[in-house]
Amino acid sequence: MLSSDRMHCPSYEARVTALNKRAAANRANAQLSTGPKTPAGKAAIALDNLRHGLAGAFLILPTENEEDFAAPLENLLDEHQPATETERLLVTNMARHQWLSDRALKTPAAGLWRSRRLRKRRAPPALSALPNHPSARLP
Repeated sequence: MLSSDRMHCPSYEARVTALNKRAAANRANAQLSTGPKTPAGKAAIALDNLRHGLAGAFLILPTENEEDFAAPLENLLDEHQPATETERLLVTNMARHQWLSDRALKTPAAGLWRSRRLRKRRAPPALSALPNHPSARLP
């Protein structure tokens, strides 16, 4: 059967019709699920995709206390007495980086390399253990 004959085949036409119907249904369905519209709904899902809070915009997570960040920041500002906006920015960034470093140490992902699952994973074989590798033929 030639490719031009395929287009007139009843099973081909049925498949194309089914695909077109499915695509139309998907488009109609997508219009119903466009996400939250209200500020409360948007706030409720704002952190849904948050994994560790170490990347992206700096923020105090709901599980953290804002005062725990403000106190060290104030101590650093008192200690360094920034005179210019640049110095203030540097001191603030120092506090943020310390906060993120502490967060990373508390995050379960920080200990991922120590997890039993990774320790149980076997190491890849040495190249010399592969039968066709040139180093396998060395004495």
